Amino acid sequence: MAWLYRLSKAADLHFETNSDIGGVAVGTEDFCVNLGNGYGDGTTNVYVFNTKRIPQEIEEFLKFNTCIGGKFNIYEDDISVCEKAKSKVVCTLEGYYGAYYPKNEIWWDNVGPVVVLEKREDIK
Repeated sequence: MAWLYRLSKAADLHFETNSDIGGVAVGTEDFCVNLGNGYGDGTTNVYVFNTKRIPQEIEEFLKFNTCIGGKFNIYEDDISVCEKAKSKVVCTLEGYYGAYYPKNEIWWDNVGPVVVLEKREDIK
């Protein structure tokens, strides 16, 4: 789990969200998508890289999920966004981000759900 410790120390932001449908809800007032965490339900650790890059030695543990761009919110849980009055915004990001989750299931035993977002200037 040294990679997870290194990830937590390298990220610009770290926070937790709740997952009832296997991911992290991101979106705006008008739409929302679920970024899969590759694991399922539970507390998802979200690591955001705005000014820093994901350390190269950690990249081998991550699987690319998708890209998301623009100004968007990250919500407290992945199910309440269906009812906007109940949804709470944890963080708002702006830019283009690559989304990742750990690719080797053996790491899940001690880690739990993880989603990594990395701001990218090269995917505009």
